[in-house]
Amino acid sequence: MARYRWWNDVLGALLFVVSALTIESGLLVGVILVGGVLVGAKGMSRTGAAVLVLLLVGYLVLRFPVLGVGAPSLMERSSGYGFSILEPPELIARFGSNPFGFYAYNMVSSALSVLLSEPTGGVYGLTRQALDGNFDFATWDTFIASVCATAMVAVFVWRRRSAFAAWCLDRDDQMVALFVMVLAGNAVVSYPYSKDVVMSPAGAFLAVAVYVAARNILSWLPAVAPPRMAALVLASFALTGTMWAIRVTETYLGLRAGAVVERNEWAYLEEDMALTESDRRLFRTLRNDALFTHPAPGPLSPPLRSLLSRE
Repeated sequence: MARYRWWNDVLGALLFVVSALTIESGLLVGVILVGGVLVGAKGMSRTGAAVLVLLLVGYLVLRFPVLGVGAPSLMERSSGYGFSILEPPELIARFGSNPFGFYAYNMVSSALSVLLSEPTGGVYGLTRQALDGNFDFATWDTFIASVCATAMVAVFVWRRRSAFAAWCLDRDDQMVALFVMVLAGNAVVSYPYSKDVVMSPAGAFLAVAVYVAARNILSWLPAVAPPRMAALVLASFALTGTMWAIRVTETYLGLRAGAVVERNEWAYLEEDMALTESDRRLFRTLRNDALFTHPAPGPLSPPLRSLLSRE
C-alpha cells in the first residue's frame, strides 16, 4: 500500500483543477481522491481532501452564479428516454418547463447502464425487445454478463455488511466502497444527458470491484459452502467469464465495423473549395491517411458471427 507524502495533496489538487477545467467528467477526479480518503486510503491527507472539496465548491460557484454557464441546454443534443431517442425540440416540449425529472431519469439510467448494461444511452432497448418477444443474443449477452458481475459485488457487500455498517474496512472493502462512490458521482455528473462513454470511470472501478468480490468468494467457498453450492457458484463464475469473453469479442467486431464505416465516409467526402489552402492540405492528409496509409481492415468471419453481430 502506498504511503502518504505531502506532495500527494499538491499533485491531487493540481490534477483536479486541470481535469475539471478540461472536461465536465474531470470532476470525478475529485470524487475518486476524496472517496479514497473517506474509505481510509493513505494516499492523501484529510486536509488535502478538504482542499479538494473547497475547489469543487469553488468550481460550482464559478460556473453557476458567477459565469452563469449553468447546466447544458436541452437544445444542445438529442438524448435517450424510455424506448427511443428524443430530439431537442421533443425534449423542450416534454421537459422544458421542469427538467429535473429528466435529470433524475438520466442519473438513474446512467447508474443502471454500469450495473446492468440496460439502458444504453438512456434507451431501454433490451426491455423493448422483451416486451416485443424478440431475442437478440448480442444484447442479452451484454445484460447477462453485467448481471453476473454485479451479483458478485452484491454478494461481497452482503457478506461484509457488518464491516460496512461499522465502517471498519479492510483493503478489499475500501475498493468496493470506492466503486460505489464513483458510481454515484459519475451518475450525478451525467445528469444533463445519458451517454455510455461518460460512465467509463465507474465501469473501470466496477472491474476492480468484481475482481475483489470474485477473489473473496473463491477464498471462503471451499470452507463454508456445501459441495452442491460450491458447484453452483463455480458454474456461475464460468458463465460470467464466458459471457464477458463473448462481450469483448462483440466489442472488437464492432470497432472493426466502425472503422469501415468511418473510412467509407472519407471516401465520399468532397473537398470544400471555400477552405483555406492550409485547411485543404490538412483535409487531404487526413483523407489519405484514412484511405491509403491506414485502410479499413478486412472482414472477419469468426464462428457464430451472426450471434455476435449487432448489425
